[in-house]
Parts: sequence; structure tokens; C-alpha cells
Amino acid sequence: STALLLRAANPPHLGTQTISVTALDGQTSQPVQGAIVALSTDGGSLLARRLTDERGRVLFFREGIGLQRIRVEMIGMASAETEAFQVDHRSTVHRDVTLATNPIPIRGLAVDGASRCRVDPAAGEVTARLWDEARKALIAAAIADEQDLYRYDIMLYEQDLDRTSLVVERSRQTRRHAAMETPFVSRPVEDLMRYGYVERSGAVDLYMAPDAHVLLSDAFLGSHCFGFRVGRHGGEAEGLVGLTFEPTSDRRRFVEVAGTLWLDPSTSELQWLEYDYVNLDPDLRLPEVGGRVEFQRMPDGGWIVPEWFIKMPSLGLQRSLDGSSRRTYVRGFRETGGRVLDVQAPGRVIGHAMAGAMEGVVRDSVGSPMEGVRVELVGTEWTAETDSVGSFSFSPLVDGVYQVRLAHPTLERFGQSPVEFTRVVVDGETTLVESRVP
Repeated sequence: STALLLRAANPPHLGTQTISVTALDGQTSQPVQGAIVALSTDGGSLLARRLTDERGRVLFFREGIGLQRIRVEMIGMASAETEAFQVDHRSTVHRDVTLATNPIPIRGLAVDGASRCRVDPAAGEVTARLWDEARKALIAAAIADEQDLYRYDIMLYEQDLDRTSLVVERSRQTRRHAAMETPFVSRPVEDLMRYGYVERSGAVDLYMAPDAHVLLSDAFLGSHCFGFRVGRHGGEAEGLVGLTFEPTSDRRRFVEVAGTLWLDPSTSELQWLEYDYVNLDPDLRLPEVGGRVEFQRMPDGGWIVPEWFIKMPSLGLQRSLDGSSRRTYVRGFRETGGRVLDVQAPGRVIGHAMAGAMEGVVRDSVGSPMEGVRVELVGTEWTAETDSVGSFSFSPLVDGVYQVRLAHPTLERFGQSPVEFTRVVVDGETTLVESRVP
């Protein structure tokens, strides 16, 4: 931003108010990158917060005067806070803060814990510990958004699925560069509290999900009960420990979210959030309806949301044989989501998501490459024409089952229908297609 450029071009002079903090690992005495450093007044009012750089350092300039404190937090480490110190207009203060390793103890967490709203002391202690670690990742992701730490190359998609959730009936995908923009943003928490997580908009219901800012808000914490559970053996979350949440009883009038924040107990790092919707109409309460938000720590210590989706019921209208009555039913699902393809900090690419792709070659019935064949992924924006060696490619693609259609002017002139077939695309892999047309 302009403010950041001005600050870099005109750094504060010595003698102005400067507070520097260095976070150190208590075991190795090495700098801790990506630690959350919060500067606050002695009364607890937050003045500023930053993430430490590769030297474990954070600088604060002209943030306020009076008694202040520094609190340093890092995932997997115990938090530390300094004594209050006096700051005036010409203060130059430095503090080294040492953090001790503090992993989540998973031993003994063999059953679901009680919720925060009706909790025994032991379960309450574990739940509080899990929330403390999840909160650190959420704060780091919120700081990345607030301070525009990254630029994103994003693939957004919307696709209609049948009741099996396997066949892509219609898919739309767009790729855009979001300069200094958060890839995934929720509705304001005030709107979610007032209207719930499903909003009627014309003939379509809009389903919403919580982002880091919502999960950290007092409104969300005050309207949900928290507990814990351990990942099921053989499931995706095996070996992980989950912080569960569900709405309080006074939220029954609204469509709300309930779910689990999954953490790795060996590193205390947040992995993903999965959620579903409660207080829906009975006909819409299907296990497929819900969503997921992934979290990822970047090499420079920041946190981002690299992938997310919401799966909503798609409704149809069924009439009785005599036409006297009609009812709605779930005919399939509408899935909307996105994936970060590249993450860029100033001057460098620091992350890359593994999307799927499709490459292929089209030949005629005697094996010769066909140039000028129109290749279409049905229902999407993806179309291409084969080159002189009959090849084509589509990238990036969200995972799913695609219907491929091949057409050529010569075939159309002779009344030949386009060739159609389906292919599966998997994240991180390139689907190879070799097809022949008459």
C-alpha cells in the first residue's frame, strides 16, 4: 500500500517512539518466525499487532504513550507477556521474549468431551487449550488480511452435482488475480447474528460460512458451545484432535453452523474447519450439506486460507399426477468454492496450490492428428481448439468428473454428432486424454 511504501522510503529516525520485540525459542535460543506480537496498554486495550519476520523481530512506531505491555504467542508454544513499561514520545524500547514449547497433550483424549456449556473441569481444560491454539492460527490469518501481506492468484468455481455428488452436471470456473485482497471473506458477524447463515434471496437460498474474523468474534464465542473430540480411526482426521462447536439453545430461530476445527497435536497447528448447518428444514438436513475451510501456514510464518467450499441443496419441484399439489425436493447440490493457486509476497512467490489439469490429443480413425477440433468441457467456460499435432490442455481445474465434447466442422457437415465422454480430474494430477473421432 502507499502507506507501507512511504514508511519504507522514510524510516523512523532514532529518537522517535520505537518499540522492537524479538521472539526467541526457549529450547534453541533461535528466532521464532511467524509469532504473534501484540502491543497493548496496561489496561489491556490493543494498540497494534504484527507477525515476527525471519529474524523473529517486530517493530512498532508511534503507537501510543503511557504504560504498555507486550504479549507474544506462537502455535505450539506457551504465551509470554512482559511487565508494563513506560513509553513517551521519544522512547526507544527493546524486549527479548522467550517462548517455551507447549504441545497439545493428546494422550487420554479417547472420547468426545462435553461442550463448554455443560462441562466437567478436565474436559473444560482441554477445550480451552485447543481453542487457545486454534485462536493463534486464526489471529495470524486475520493479521495477514488486515495488513495485506499477500497477493493471491485464485481459481473460483461453481458447479452443480447430482445426488451422488460425483457427476458434474454443470461447472463454471474463473481465474483471477486478487491484488492485496483476502481470498475468502465471510459476511459481517453482525449480519450472521441477525439473520443466520442462510439467507433467502429471490428464489435461491444463500448459504454462508464463518471466516477467521467471525470465529474470533465475541458474538460467535458467546453464541456457541465448545467441546473436543479425537479423529476417528481410519478417517481423514485420524491422529488429529478436534475443537467442536455448536450453537446455544437461544439460536434455534436461526439457521446456524456447527462443526469442528481440526488440529495436529504434534505441532498444535490448525488444519481445517468442517461445518454443517443446523435448524434447517427437515428435508434439507442431508449429510452432504455443509462446507470446509482449509488453513495453511506459509514459509514466512503467515497463515492463509488456501481452499474452501460450501455445498448447498439444489431444489426441484414435483407435481402430483393430477396437478392438484406440488412439493419441493432435493434434486442435487450446488457447490461453490475457491482455491489459491499462487501466493505472492512483495517480490517473490511463496506458495503454490496443487490444482488438477487435463491434457490430451485427438486423432482421426486412422491415427493421424486432427487440427482444429473444438474441445469443450460441457457446462464450463473451458473451450480450446487442437493444434497442428492434435493436442489441447486445460489448467487449472477443480477436481471432479467432467464431460468432454469434441466437435469439428467436417463432422458437422456430414451430420456426425459430437463425440462425448467423461474423465475424472484429481487435485495435483494431470488427466491424460487420447481420443479418436470418425
